[in-house]
Amino acid sequence: LGLVGFASLMSSHPRVLSASNYRPLILACLSDEDITIRSRSLDLLGGMATRKNLMELVNQLLMHVDQAVGSYKSDLVEKIVNMCSAEKYA
Repeated sequence: LGLVGFASLMSSHPRVLSASNYRPLILACLSDEDITIRSRSLDLLGGMATRKNLMELVNQLLMHVDQAVGSYKSDLVEKIVNMCSAEKYA
């Protein structure tokens, strides 16, 4: 339920979630056993990425890629590529 609320907040106030105090919580959700929680937290990370925290987020995602299996692994790699190629960091 919290991740759904964060997603709603992201669409109306995207800068709020880019604050560093929410990042550890969202990153911790990437390790959850529930694929729905992992997927929703992964969706949030794209909106949380800034020029300042991009490298940290990518490094965290790369650690999860090593442990991931199946389509979730592909989702992680796709998110990394999308985050790194976004024009908002130029």
